[in-house]
Parts: sequence; C-alpha cells; structure tokens
Amino acid sequence: MVFGQGSVLGIETSFLPGVAWLAGRLGWPVLPVATAGGHRVWEWPFSARLRFGQPMAVDVLPTRSAADLDLVALQAEVKAAALASGAP
Repeated sequence: MVFGQGSVLGIETSFLPGVAWLAGRLGWPVLPVATAGGHRVWEWPFSARLRFGQPMAVDVLPTRSAADLDLVALQAEVKAAALASGAP
C-alpha cells in the first residue's frame, strides 16, 4: 500500500509523483482506494490509540495502467469519491 500523498492526511495534501514513478518502474497497475472517516478512528495528532466503532467509508476505484497514469485526474477522482454524499 502506498499513500499517494506521502501522508496519511488524505485529501488535504496533493499526490506526489513517487507513486506514478514506482508503478512505471515496476510496470504494475495502480488500484486507487478512497477512504473517508479515518479522522474519527485515529487520534490527532496521530497516536497508537484507536477509537473503535467509528464509521469509515472505503471506495475501490477502477484499476489504472501504470503506462497512462494521470495523477491530476486520479487525485480529482479519489477526492470526489472521498467527499461523496453518504461518506462519513
């Protein structure tokens, strides 16, 4: 698993080029996953303490080929999925 932003802050930060570089070098496809609600589970600032029973949403998006990976478009799609109505 690679956080495209290089951070667990999610949609608050932009994707970094490392995920596209890594996928291209390995020739592996990318399976984007959007999550929402993690801020309710992990304390801020981050610690080992978890709050169980909090709702989270996970949305698995279509696989992308490493050859035609557009990080700007992918970031917009992941952000839209994370902010979709019904997400925690």
